Amino acid sequence: TSSGTQELVKKSLLRADPASGLFNSSEQALFLTRFQRHLADYLFTCGYPKAALKLANENPDLKELCLTELFEEAVLIEDALARGDTGPAHSWLQEANFKLKKNESVFEFDLRVFEFYLLVREGKRMEAIQHARKYMSSIKKPDEYKATKLGQAMVLLAMRTPEELQAKAEYNNLTEKWIVKRAHEVLMDFYSYPAYSPFQLIVNAGISVIKTHQCYDSKSQHRDCAVCHPLINQLAVPLPFGRHDHSVLTCYQTGLPMNEHNLPMSLPNGYVYSEKGIAELTGPDGMVTCPRSGKRFKTSEVQRHHYPPISCGFSSPTKHAKYTCTVYAWALDKVKAERGRSITIEIALWKFETEKYLVTFMDAPGHCDFIKNMMTGTNQTDCEARFGPSRLTMALICQCIAKALFASCSAS
Repeated sequence: TSSGTQELVKKSLLRADPASGLFNSSEQALFLTRFQRHLADYLFTCGYPKAALKLANENPDLKELCLTELFEEAVLIEDALARGDTGPAHSWLQEANFKLKKNESVFEFDLRVFEFYLLVREGKRMEAIQHARKYMSSIKKPDEYKATKLGQAMVLLAMRTPEELQAKAEYNNLTEKWIVKRAHEVLMDFYSYPAYSPFQLIVNAGISVIKTHQCYDSKSQHRDCAVCHPLINQLAVPLPFGRHDHSVLTCYQTGLPMNEHNLPMSLPNGYVYSEKGIAELTGPDGMVTCPRSGKRFKTSEVQRHHYPPISCGFSSPTKHAKYTCTVYAWALDKVKAERGRSITIEIALWKFETEKYLVTFMDAPGHCDFIKNMMTGTNQTDCEARFGPSRLTMALICQCIAKALFASCSAS
């Protein structure tokens, strides 16, 4: 692997580092064993049984969890086939012949074709013809695959030079590489091994969770983001983006989340960094250098970043200043009793984001005469908290959003 890939792996394993203090020793051992088990299965699925067996034998606990007998059997058969020895493969076929015949496997026929190729390559053309008459001519239930392979094998007899023979065999997939791959496929099918390993599912799920649109924007990529790494970035292209109900703002400079303990601070040019990020960007001369624009500002010009609340009116037509509500809450009051006395029977909460604002629509039960109607409002709240918003509530939410957007467009 390249040095960049190794560095990425090291960064990814920081979260599981015992020194990080995130997990205790027993959890660390469990996570590492589970990871190595999935990795061993993935190596075997990709056609590397020798690497999977070596990884399983390095850890005694892992050896009991992995199918080491299958790995050893695959190594024995595939190594022998790579040397041109079909003996171990035939021995395994005799033991598994019943199930293979039931599944109508053609692996035995593939072995005979491979043996024919070996005889022709060694210059034993007469022996190859006799081999074909004995094992390949009396084919039960001939199909298109067997007929094609038989024809490709017979073409080898017409090759004059070893170079032509080898080129034709590689073109028609009759060499050691082909038979080793076929043996691996048969072993996986025989033991019901999944072609798509759990390791791939876990990795894809993990990448999808942290994949965002900013990972594909050169101006928004971050050095500590795994998906922003060029290698993972290409692997994540076909995967879906993560869906997050609650956005987390992270600092461009430090990569840390911006919250009440690490407040966002804005520069005069509009870029926002956290307090810790501003501290890192402040030089000995007291000037703050923006890494994205290159401009320098005084520390006195850095301000706490916040969006002031927008007052869009009172909660109801009665306009009781004492009982104001959030943006366009009156749009939810449709019933005559609600609008007349400013009583909201339904409770609703809806949030969505624009490029500049986080908009929250909230309607509390009985917001005007809350004390008198506390029982009604509380019951409705408890009901919707348990079973989710009712159809009426969702309809009112949509109406509220539509009215707010219409008012915003009219004002602009």
